[in-house]
Amino acid sequence: MKGGDVNTGPGSVESVRRQLEGQWELVALEVVDAAGKATPRKATGHLSYDAYGNLGITGKLADTDQPQTSVSGILAYTGRAVIDPPKSRLVLMDVQSKLPSSEAIPAEVSADKVRFYVIEGNVLTLTVKDAAGVTTGRTTWHKIQ
Repeated sequence: MKGGDVNTGPGSVESVRRQLEGQWELVALEVVDAAGKATPRKATGHLSYDAYGNLGITGKLADTDQPQTSVSGILAYTGRAVIDPPKSRLVLMDVQSKLPSSEAIPAEVSADKVRFYVIEGNVLTLTVKDAAGVTTGRTTWHKIQ
């Protein structure tokens, strides 16, 4: 049985996957409080996305007062990204922490959080929203390869 051609046109899942595929460096991070006020945080980070929808993020808050040996302020997880182009959203599935097993995945990156994406050239902006649709954070990434 022969299937139809894969839709690779603008706005298709395949088109968005191709745009996301590669290595990205964090250039900005904002956390948003309950009142809606965005606060920039100093952080470093790396995002990778492969042709199969696997996403990995490692990052470290640079403005934390925790000792460098502490895992507090560190993000390190992998998961499968499900893309919904009509809604410009990315949902993480099968999220797994790359930190020691005693460290839980932070609530801000749990699978119930939805990321809304905007890709403009080599810049990716992910806006994180909770189940109620309230923005909890925003990251901006620059494609490095």
